[in-house]
Amino acid sequence: MPYIYFDAEQYEKYQVLTANDIQALKNGATLLSVGIGPGDYEEYLIKSLGVPPSSIHCADLALHQKWSSHIHHSFDICDPWPPLKHLYDYILFGQVIGISAHARGYTNSIAMDNHVCNVINEAAPWLQSGGQIVVFDTTIQTMADPWHIPQDQLWNKVANSIKGKITRNRKEWFVVNITV
Repeated sequence: MPYIYFDAEQYEKYQVLTANDIQALKNGATLLSVGIGPGDYEEYLIKSLGVPPSSIHCADLALHQKWSSHIHHSFDICDPWPPLKHLYDYILFGQVIGISAHARGYTNSIAMDNHVCNVINEAAPWLQSGGQIVVFDTTIQTMADPWHIPQDQLWNKVANSIKGKITRNRKEWFVVNITV
């Protein structure tokens, strides 16, 4: 499965979080970053863009040591999510949904579609009203068989399932924002 590692500058280049999102985080909005890996993007937000560490919470199956003292949750996004302490303004999935599907052996587009919907449906209850789910993932599209529905239809299906709307879809960059 082709996996493309994106460093913090690429997240900015592809405008995963916009300038308005960054400002909201500086003003007290909160972000749950799911599947942070080594936490390069989160570190970039804090050190380079001035986002307060208290605005970023992390969720990963195996948190990197540097994030173990940070506000965090450890769970598998494929399972039902545990109760979280509060609601978030943003939930960011960076390069994690496709990887988790492949790790579970989902090898066809129908299984992947269901996986994407299930993961987003688990996340949606943890959003503030007006909050956004932000997906940046090049790995969702790496299935062996052709997709049975086009990507824009998949994201509309996902948004409808959580009573949200697509507020940005840059499919050429694999960035989707769903506002609830």
